[in-house]
Amino acid sequence: MKKILLALFIPLIFILASCEDDKTYVPESRTVIATVKPDKWAPVYLKGTDRLKRFETGIDMPELDSRTLEIYGLMVYVSFDGRSWEQIPKTSIGLSYHYQASTGTIILTVEAADNTDLDPSERPGEMDVKVVISPSREIGY
Repeated sequence: MKKILLALFIPLIFILASCEDDKTYVPESRTVIATVKPDKWAPVYLKGTDRLKRFETGIDMPELDSRTLEIYGLMVYVSFDGRSWEQIPKTSIGLSYHYQASTGTIILTVEAADNTDLDPSERPGEMDVKVVISPSREIGY
């Protein structure tokens, strides 16, 4: 009788031991949307000249601390019409859009894609900026 019960329980032990919890915890991303007005774009000239090289603006992002910048994923999008989003860096109509993130801020830059000088009339218009902060787990090697 013991052998029969043992024969029934051994497979049951393996079945139960091999069960896995198929619920995976996925931390939620955070999304911040800001609007940049045309007058917030500062012209940046080549040092000592009147050659306009780019426009820059800063967006305050208190969500960006040193830990977030080190571990988390960061994606930045712009919208020129308030409906569709385009991920940057990108080039559009001869202009290059990119960003630099640091603690507490994101600097957006617009410059000529071919590195030529800009005209002051090329100041970017109003645009929405979406920043997606995506949690990640650090894996050391």
